[in-house]
Amino acid sequence: MKLLFSCFMVPVYITIAVAGLGGLFIYLDSIGFRPVENTHSFLSNMYFCLLHLSMALSLGLAVLSFIYCLGMAAAGFIIKTWLGAGIAIAGAVGMFMLANFLLNTTI
Repeated sequence: MKLLFSCFMVPVYITIAVAGLGGLFIYLDSIGFRPVENTHSFLSNMYFCLLHLSMALSLGLAVLSFIYCLGMAAAGFIIKTWLGAGIAIAGAVGMFMLANFLLNTTI
């Protein structure tokens, strides 16, 4: 049963990594790591398109992962997988903090 619980946590690890990379991309943009703004440049326009896409994707993944982690924590407590439930709660807290960062960021 504990192995099955671990297999169901794999999607959470993947979404945490993807959402975290999106958050890192937005953080790098906020500290000034961006291309020169030129309205006639394809790369500049593509960069800002990807920036907004990564923000929307990261926020969506953060909210869905938060809900999934809470469900997995409840399942972990029910089947008495204490370490797995603790990891799921830590993932839920991390996703809540990432969603809070993304909601308070303006591009």
